[in-house]
Amino acid sequence: MAACALTMAQQISNTPGGHLTVTIAHLTREMMTELYASGVPAGFSELEQPLHRYLVPSVANEMIVSFMASLDPYFSHSNDMPELLIGSKMRELVESLLHTDQSQDVRDILCHLFSEKEFSFREIVDAHLLQPVGIEAMAQLTHCSVSTFQRQFKSIYGSSPARYLMEVRLDAVAKRLSQTDETVRQIGYRYGFENPEHLSRAFKKHFGTSPSAYRMTK
Repeated sequence: MAACALTMAQQISNTPGGHLTVTIAHLTREMMTELYASGVPAGFSELEQPLHRYLVPSVANEMIVSFMASLDPYFSHSNDMPELLIGSKMRELVESLLHTDQSQDVRDILCHLFSEKEFSFREIVDAHLLQPVGIEAMAQLTHCSVSTFQRQFKSIYGSSPARYLMEVRLDAVAKRLSQTDETVRQIGYRYGFENPEHLSRAFKKHFGTSPSAYRMTK
């Protein structure tokens, strides 16, 4: 939910007037297994590396807009909806998402939900170093308690997770400041900083200058 909030904040910051209508579809392994009990979706294949994009913001195309409009009557009679119909509408949603501008990211999520492949601790961590994922969430992804995750992380990377992640992400922020026109706020959200003030404090402590001043020197 925290990652959803960060993504939402980023979308709002990129929207003129700061107002937009958002629908969030939360797909779980249990739900997808039940929906596709007769067989996995077409185009399924094992992932070659751990999934690192669990949130896929996408501008609604005409198909998605039509689908959401078709749900209005069901929300008015939610207690009377047969489970079979709910399942049908969920499959329709999945197929609609596969026809958005982020279809490959959606397909990767589906592949992850059906995948039996297991990745190593380091493969999972490396895939999420530059993602807006905190230590607790990363520990869950590696199937460790936070304390076990911290010990194993330090034995592999030679530093605590908090220090290492901060340094790697601040270096990525600096690179993006010098190579793109994105605002400091947008770059901060990209790497999991809750607000520009949080990023500015950490950036100045690491580089000795503010993000804006750093950009002006590049």
